[in-house]
Amino acid sequence: MLLLSLVAVALVGPHAAFGQFLAAFTLSGDAQDPANVFPLTPLAITVTDTQTYGTNYWDNDISRLQLNWSNSSAGLSLATGATWTWGAPVLGLVAPPPHITINDTDLSDGLVNIQNSAGITIAPASPFVVGVLGLNATAYNPLGGNTYTLNLTGGSYDDETLTAVIDVMPVNPGDPSGMLLAPPNGTGLTLSMYTFTVIPGGNWTGGAGTAWQSPGNWSSAMAPGPTFTAVFDGPPVANQPALSQSESVNSLLFKTAGWTISGSGFTLTVGAGGISSSGTGTNTVNPTVNFTGPAVINVGPENTLVLAAIDVGANALAKSGAGTLVLAGAGVCGGGTTVSEGTLLVDNASGSGTGTGTVTVGAATLGGTGIISGPVILTGDSTLTSTGTLTINNTLTVSGDANQLPSGTILTSGNVTIDPGAVFIINGTLGGATGTLIVRGTLMGKGTIGKAVSIEAGGTFSPGAPSTIKTLSQVLNAEASRTFSFEVGGPTPDYTKPSSSINDVIRLTSETLPFANAKGDAPAHLTSYSVIDVYFLFNDPPMGRYKAEFFAGTDYSEAIADATFQFWRLDPRGERLHNGNFFSPLDGSLVDWSVVPETATFAGGTASGYITEFTVVPEPATLALLTLGGLAILSRRRMQSVRS
Repeated sequence: MLLLSLVAVALVGPHAAFGQFLAAFTLSGDAQDPANVFPLTPLAITVTDTQTYGTNYWDNDISRLQLNWSNSSAGLSLATGATWTWGAPVLGLVAPPPHITINDTDLSDGLVNIQNSAGITIAPASPFVVGVLGLNATAYNPLGGNTYTLNLTGGSYDDETLTAVIDVMPVNPGDPSGMLLAPPNGTGLTLSMYTFTVIPGGNWTGGAGTAWQSPGNWSSAMAPGPTFTAVFDGPPVANQPALSQSESVNSLLFKTAGWTISGSGFTLTVGAGGISSSGTGTNTVNPTVNFTGPAVINVGPENTLVLAAIDVGANALAKSGAGTLVLAGAGVCGGGTTVSEGTLLVDNASGSGTGTGTVTVGAATLGGTGIISGPVILTGDSTLTSTGTLTINNTLTVSGDANQLPSGTILTSGNVTIDPGAVFIINGTLGGATGTLIVRGTLMGKGTIGKAVSIEAGGTFSPGAPSTIKTLSQVLNAEASRTFSFEVGGPTPDYTKPSSSINDVIRLTSETLPFANAKGDAPAHLTSYSVIDVYFLFNDPPMGRYKAEFFAGTDYSEAIADATFQFWRLDPRGERLHNGNFFSPLDGSLVDWSVVPETATFAGGTASGYITEFTVVPEPATLALLTLGGLAILSRRRMQSVRS
C-alpha cells in the first residue's frame, strides 16, 4: 500500500471589510504519489480554507457557500462510494458552538452547503478544515482512462440558489451577506481540483493463501503482470508469497523486512522499476530474478536482500543504498556490476555470482565466500571482506583507497595492481597461484601476501601503523626505484604479534631469491633510487641496537647495500607526516646498519635467518662530553688512590 500522508494546502487572504470575505478552497489528497495510486486504495481528499475577515454583528451570516462535486471525472461514484466528514473549526472562532451550519450532507445531489453562524469573530489567518471527502480509487482499466480529477465548483448562495464562480455581489443590495471582495482588493471565490492516476499494483495480503498469481492475495484484487508493482509492507503475514510458475512484474518493493518469496526453479522477471528493499532485517527472493533491462537494486540501511540468482543478460547491475545485497548463486551479468554504496556479498558455490562483467566498487564493500569471474576495480574508499575465501578469477585493480579486513582470504588468478596515488591496506591474506602484486601506489597492512610483489617506479611499501609484520615471498623488479617505510619502536620486533610487532618487518620467505629481477628467476639489488625510510618512534632515539626492516632466510646485505637510507625521529613540528605522526630528519651519521643472523619465533613457528640491525650512536658533542666525563672520573679515582 502506498504510504498516506495528509497534506493540507490553504490560501491566506488580506483582511477584508466588515461583512465581506476572501475565500480560496483548496483540495489536497493523502496519496504519497498521486501519479501512482493502486486500485481500490482509500483516498482522503481534504478541503481546506484559511480566511482573513471579521464581523461582530450577531445577525450577519457572512459565509454562505455552496460546493458542487458533480463535475468530477466519471467513474468516481461520489454518490454511492464516497463519504463526507465535516471538519470542526480549528482556531480563532471565539463564539460558542455551533459555528458551522450544514444545510446539505447528502452527496447524492453533488452539492454541499456551508454557513458560518452569526455573531462570531474569526481572527486573521484562522485556518480550518471544511471537510474531508473519502473514497476508494477505482479499478485499473487496461484500455486506458485511469487518470481522475475531482472538481470543486460553487459560489455564494442565497435560498439554495447556486451562483457563478465570479465576483459575487449580495442578492439584496446593501446586505453584505456572502459578499466576495472584487478586484483590486480581492479575486472572488477561487476553487481547486485534485488529480490522481490509478496504476496496476498492490500490497500483498495473503488473504487467499500463498499463490502469487491469485488476485485475492493482493489489496487491489489484481493478478500480477509485467506492469504490476508488487509491494510488501507492514508486519510479514503468515501466508508468504510462493510462485508455482514463472511470473513477471514491473518492480518489487519491500517496505519492511521479514519477507520471503518462494519458488526455486522458477523465474521472476522484473522490469524497469527494479527492486527496492528496506526495513531492519532480511528479505529473500528464491526464484531466479530475470531483469528485462539494466538491473536497478536499492537496499536500505540495516537491510539485507538475498537473491538466489540473477540474470541480467548483457545488461548491467547497479547496486545502491547502505544495506547489503547477497548474490547467493551463479548469475548472468555481461554488462558489469557497479556497487556505489553499502555492501555486495558474493556467496555462490559455482560459476560466477556476478557473471562475466567487470565489478566496480566505489565507496562500498565487496565480500563473500563465492566466485567472481570478471575483473574487479576498487575506485573509492573501498573495503574487501570475507569470512572464508573470496575468489576472483581475474585481475584486481586498486584505483582509490582500499582496505582488506583482517579475517579471510582473497585469491586472484590475475595481477593485483595498485595504481599511482592509490593505497591498498592488506590485513588478511592475499594470494593466488598466478599473477603478481604490482605496486605503483602504496602497499600497507599487516596481512600475508601469497603472490610475488613487484614494487615499480614510484611505488611505496609501508607495512603499517601500528608496526606490523608483512609476509611475502620475494621482492620482484628490485632494480626499480621505490620507497620502503619502516617504523621502529623498540630494540626488537615481537614476532608472535604480526599486527602489533613494535617494529615493522617485511618477511621474505624465498630461501634463495628474496630480492629478484622482474621475472623472479635471478638475484637483483636495490639501487640508489630505492629509498628506505626508517622512522624511530622517539623524540631522541636512545643509543643502542634496533632490529627491523627485512627478515629473510639468506644474507641479503649486498641486495640492499646501494639503497638510500633516510632516518627520522618524532617531532611535533617536523616536516614529514607518516602514519599520523610528524617526523624530523635524524643525522645519518648517528645510525649504522648491518644484516645480522636472527632466530625468530613467528606465530607459525621458529625460523632462522637474517634481519637488519640499526645501531644508534651518540652525537659527537655528546661523545666528547662522555669522554671528558670519563677522564674526570678516572682522575678522581686516581687522586683517591694516592690519598689512600
